[in-house]
Amino acid sequence: MILGSSGSGKTVLLETIAGLYSPSEGSIIYYNNKDLLSLPPEKRNIGFVYQNYELFPHLTVKENIIFGLKIRKISEDIINKKLCRLVSMFKINHLLHRYPDKLSGGEKQRVALARAACLRELNRICFHSK
Repeated sequence: MILGSSGSGKTVLLETIAGLYSPSEGSIIYYNNKDLLSLPPEKRNIGFVYQNYELFPHLTVKENIIFGLKIRKISEDIINKKLCRLVSMFKINHLLHRYPDKLSGGEKQRVALARAACLRELNRICFHSK
């Protein structure tokens, strides 16, 4: 858990861990015995949900959820399996063709969580398939 007052740098810390920023000084961050800072962001497979969800407004719910898998060129078969699992888990199957501006706050939250979980699910598949 990361706690701190408004403006104390909590978001910058999370974005640095995810790879959106490179620290100018300080300790190297280790994650699962790896030098996290030496990995490019796309290899870190870390996702988090912003308070305002940061969904891509020009993409449907389905496209938002699978975005990370598509840019990693994951096979359609795996994408479809992950999508089915996540929409079932978050109970959002009926939302797949909607755009973010047509969702309630709770629906946006579930979509954002599914998108973040999608990469975590990918890690699990890759780990177990070795």
